[in-house]
Amino acid sequence: MFVILKTDEDTYPALERRILELHPYEVPMITVTSIRAGSKSYLAWLSKALQRRNKW
Repeated sequence: MFVILKTDEDTYPALERRILELHPYEVPMITVTSIRAGSKSYLAWLSKALQRRNKW
């Protein structure tokens, strides 16, 4: 299984800690892929989605 989680640089450390707490493997595969470019509409959606997350 392969799962993609989207977050920003500020939130990544907390996300990694949580994955390590919950994952049953001793060494789960956790990698980061930075977005260097993308469609304007997708990047706008992502930015808006991450802003909403901060309101939770």
